[in-house]
Amino acid sequence: MVRKLHCKNIKNDLEYLGDIMDKQGRKEPTPDVARFKTQVEYKKTLCKIIREEKEMERQSSQS
Repeated sequence: MVRKLHCKNIKNDLEYLGDIMDKQGRKEPTPDVARFKTQVEYKKTLCKIIREEKEMERQSSQS
């Protein structure tokens, strides 16, 4: 279970990651950047799942 996940920061993380990737050019990302990319993608997926679960709970409570 996720204790606390800041889903609002994903947009900033993706922009920051994009800037880093652009700065590195077409080269393969460094290990640190690749790890950060994986973490951001994982966080994005978790936030999507959490958002969908909340919507399902809201819909079931309204029924």
